[in-house]
Amino acid sequence: RTEIKWTDAQIRWTEEEGVPEKVESEFSDPFADQNPMKTFVFRFDNIPTNSSDGEEDDKDHAGKGRSSVIDLHIRGYKTHSDEVWQSTGLTLWKASKYLCDYMVNHADELQNKRILELGAGLGLNGILAHRLAPTSSQVVITDGDTDALVQLRHNVDTNRTNDNVFATQLLWGVETAEAFSSASSDCGHSNSPLSSFDIILASDIIYAAVVIDPLWETVQKL
Repeated sequence: RTEIKWTDAQIRWTEEEGVPEKVESEFSDPFADQNPMKTFVFRFDNIPTNSSDGEEDDKDHAGKGRSSVIDLHIRGYKTHSDEVWQSTGLTLWKASKYLCDYMVNHADELQNKRILELGAGLGLNGILAHRLAPTSSQVVITDGDTDALVQLRHNVDTNRTNDNVFATQLLWGVETAEAFSSASSDCGHSNSPLSSFDIILASDIIYAAVVIDPLWETVQKL
């Protein structure tokens, strides 16, 4: 699929407001953080779940004993870095951590599902969903921002356990959602359309009123 160059700064700043100096400036800031990137490290309890036949699922994707914890390493930018002015998805926000806690405590609901994450940014929520249901569920992690997608794809590759998860671009709206739903997935189900998701995940994704209608159009289509 052809990727469209886009960052969320294009809609967060109106023509009247103008783009903040931090985004526009072509000159380096001598006071800027010389190491703006950060690896966020998380450890979550991997609570045993029940499979569809009611038996406890205590095996991982290789058939070995299930680990009691899930360790994730998420690469991105520090919250106050200049890069985040351009693309809010380049860092982590509090709501994503709350959603992670919810998923850990309701991991049964993630089993045997097709899961979509919208506005994933660095991908923490979608990656955790994959790790909580690595063999029974397919997880598609999306963002529209091309800068964020670079980090998102890196994080998926770093933390995946198999090919049941992948990252791709999704810009919100009727036409883009229709095109997305008719595309084909190559993560283990090459002829499976990216439609009819059982669960849609999202956290901290509404940052401007203009995104609300396209967001709900996307949810309705998918």
